[in-house]
Amino acid sequence: MTAATEEKPRMKKLLLFCLLAISICLIPWVSPARSHDDENKVFSKRRDLPLLASAASSAKTVGKAEWNEALEVLAHEGRWLKVGGKDGEGWVYSGNVATEKLPDENKNDMPMKASGLTATAAARGLSGGADAYAGRHSLGEVAEQLRWAEKFSASITMEEARAYLKANKLGEFAEVK
Repeated sequence: MTAATEEKPRMKKLLLFCLLAISICLIPWVSPARSHDDENKVFSKRRDLPLLASAASSAKTVGKAEWNEALEVLAHEGRWLKVGGKDGEGWVYSGNVATEKLPDENKNDMPMKASGLTATAAARGLSGGADAYAGRHSLGEVAEQLRWAEKFSASITMEEARAYLKANKLGEFAEVK
């Protein structure tokens, strides 16, 4: 195996991590808090979402919110929201909440909305002719990369993704400038 052949899987892995990081960084702008009384609610996108004592990922957990629990926004500080819920008050990263109640079929541990790649991968299975279409339009390499991404993404745990974000100071671990 040549050095160039060995480098290709590394580059694909790096590309996937970059796409994940970019998607997570964009979440705060997709889920802003709203100002009207009735609309000043957000919904937890995670099971057992930690409510933190302060607006920092390293803060002590003072409570938890259930998946899709309605939380009242009490304050905001940069990318962080102070919320009140069934288990009390605390701070949450804005990327971990949605401005609308989530449908029941979304019940999972994903802390973000689906990226373009994820949506493409999900839709791909709906069409039996996807591979034929890719072949007709010279997209064979893209289809192969998508299959690789599907296989690789299944091997990444939530803990590994959070460790990557923390090590690279992305998402809720980003430093506010």
